[in-house]
Amino acid sequence: MLFFCDEHQIVLQEVPWLIMKSNNYFIPSLFLIPSFVQELNDLFPEKGAVFHYLGRYLFHPTNSVWGLITRYYITYLAKADEKIGIQIRVLETDSSLLIKHVLDQILACVWKENLLPKIEEQEPENIPSGKPIKRTKAVLITSLSSGYFEAIRDMYWEH
Repeated sequence: MLFFCDEHQIVLQEVPWLIMKSNNYFIPSLFLIPSFVQELNDLFPEKGAVFHYLGRYLFHPTNSVWGLITRYYITYLAKADEKIGIQIRVLETDSSLLIKHVLDQILACVWKENLLPKIEEQEPENIPSGKPIKRTKAVLITSLSSGYFEAIRDMYWEH
């Protein structure tokens, strides 16, 4: 946290490269460091576009990576009638109790908002005749823990 205090930047002025690892998007905090403001304003005249520019220029994939992304999209997403993204940002990943609690919240939300179909744990007694109209949904889940994805995948796989 001291990094974001202007007086502590003096120590870092002679450091040619600084590598930071973070689970947080901290770019807005850089605009609060007085010694950074002018340089940041010159680089990013529109503060709201900072993430766009960083993503576009720093994370632009190479051709081989772009090929992987394209093949994944064509295989799993292109034909879906609806695409749903669920991003789960919980830094504490070791507790199975926490995963269960967060998973319950996520499922309650997606079911309440009718984003995903509710799970019927028992087989229906009467199966309607005729072909039901199926709408396909592709669900992308991003998380620091694979437990959320695995639980949701297994739940829909089994039911």
